[in-house]
Amino acid sequence: MVNNKIVLRVTVKLMFIFGLGFVIYVFMAGLVDDGKSESAFVVIDIAELKSGDIKYFSTSSGNLLVLKRTDAMINDLVNAQDRNLYAYDAEQNLAEDMHPVFRSRRKDLFVAYAIDPFYRCEIKYSDDTFKSVCVDVEYNLAGRVYKGKYSQGNLKVPDYQIGTDMIVKVIIE
Repeated sequence: MVNNKIVLRVTVKLMFIFGLGFVIYVFMAGLVDDGKSESAFVVIDIAELKSGDIKYFSTSSGNLLVLKRTDAMINDLVNAQDRNLYAYDAEQNLAEDMHPVFRSRRKDLFVAYAIDPFYRCEIKYSDDTFKSVCVDVEYNLAGRVYKGKYSQGNLKVPDYQIGTDMIVKVIIE
């Protein structure tokens, strides 16, 4: 006759070993690069974008906006920095070659996701500001919150590169 205690002990040990093996497998699967996880990107031609123009582009991660700033817009951002109106990007790590005042690689060009970072609603450009359509929040031309008590952070700036032929390559997360 089979001893029930032995069967129970063996069953519990096997369950423990298989459970531990599964946990290790799941953990290790996340650490091993399978070579299939290339970054997706979108290529945007901005050669015909004039100063003061804005374009919206649809991506798998949401809409992007690209603004070609005028000299007056650039001066407004510099003046705001001189008066210490904004806390500069303590909450977001920008790439080393991005200018902290303009939150961009070039002072005349701004690229950001056109989505409110907290409420996930659309951002529209109007009267030299970016406005959230679902809450009363406004962002300056560097994507920083400057008006609105419901704000939860600045507009998210994606990783991007600008070629000499005015092609922007945006890395999609």
